Amino acid sequence: MRHELLSTTLFAATTVPGGQADEPAPEKQVAALSEQHRLAAIKGDMKVLDAVLADDWVVVGPTGEVDTNRQQEKKIKDKSLVFEAIDPKEVKVRVHGDAAIVMGLYHIKAILNGRTVDGVFRNTEVFTKQAGTWRCVFNQVTPVAGPPAEKR
Repeated sequence: MRHELLSTTLFAATTVPGGQADEPAPEKQVAALSEQHRLAAIKGDMKVLDAVLADDWVVVGPTGEVDTNRQQEKKIKDKSLVFEAIDPKEVKVRVHGDAAIVMGLYHIKAILNGRTVDGVFRNTEVFTKQAGTWRCVFNQVTPVAGPPAEKR
């Protein structure tokens, strides 16, 4: 009886609740998808973006404009939005059940409607698990202000 209890306890300790034992932790899954999103944006790879972004994904850009998935896809295709670099400085993932938040600090260099955008931005991504698959449903990109001027 004691051997059976020990075996059952050891088995329970090695299984992952709600998933397969060899399935990566949700934080790792979401971090990998966030990285795919970053690289696909730089490459203009719509196939990968379509796989990572939910159909109803929206982004609030650094000036407050809101773009849908299809609006951003059009900008990438017609080259009115070209990401030259999205370099991560720090990235953190927090999972809350079937929702996850990725918050990062990035140096972004892009061309938007012929104008160069070059600066440091805080990017927040929201992922939800839909039919067993993580998808990005929202982004907010916020410019990071420089250090405050010293008082004289």
